[in-house]
Amino acid sequence: MNLFRVFKDNQTSPEYARRKTLLEKLQGKASFSEEELKEIFKFNKIMAENKNPEAYDMTSQAFREPVLAEKIRALKRLHGVGIIMASTILAFQNPYKYVIMNPAAVSILQKHYGLPVVHKEKRGEYSTEDYARYLEKAAALAEEFGMKPFDIEFALGMIKD
Repeated sequence: MNLFRVFKDNQTSPEYARRKTLLEKLQGKASFSEEELKEIFKFNKIMAENKNPEAYDMTSQAFREPVLAEKIRALKRLHGVGIIMASTILAFQNPYKYVIMNPAAVSILQKHYGLPVVHKEKRGEYSTEDYARYLEKAAALAEEFGMKPFDIEFALGMIKD
């Protein structure tokens, strides 16, 4: 399955346009404001009232952490942030290094690309270790297809399997 072709075929979709617009606004920032976090929550279709007045400081701290687990731990201190939301925040900040933990993409990677089976924890949440394995597989595919990990997740999410 050629993920580059799937990606190219779906670049005219409204979903791609939403991603691209938000990415252009957020990529490379040293921190995100509360309003920017709300935009990411909206992107992820999380409609709960999420108040994070400490967003700037907490995202700044998370982005400076050298270890993935510490980045995730710092982001999860924000109201309404679990592993999927933390991965989304990281992916919008650095799409060349991080990828959104998308359950549909996880399923495709397990079925077609050898990602070990990922089980959600009791609260319905993935673990940081699951995300690290998913990120590693997505990064390898990104390198193979000459794409960003962020775009690999988009392509995998577009596959109807």
